[in-house]
Amino acid sequence: MRNLAFGLLILTGFFITLPSPSGASAETASSLDLLKQVDQLTQDCQNGENLTREQLQEVISRCAALRERVEQGTHPQKKLFMIRLKKSQNFCLYLLQIRQKE
Repeated sequence: MRNLAFGLLILTGFFITLPSPSGASAETASSLDLLKQVDQLTQDCQNGENLTREQLQEVISRCAALRERVEQGTHPQKKLFMIRLKKSQNFCLYLLQIRQKE
């Protein structure tokens, strides 16, 4: 009987210490959303040669806004996202400067 009570006590403690799946899924969803946004902006910059000046300026401002959001977060790939966004923003700025000289 004592072993059964001890087993139930340990089992109850195990379930109490498990992380809640809703919190983990919300964090995962946020990470996936952030990854999708970074990928989309990077892709937009790669197609920068086909964009107008106004579209390039919009992509540059979206990169800056997302960089601020990433910088404030605690995402595990924060540094990678910051580098990708900075390089994408710089590439679009370069394309915009070339277009303005023409």
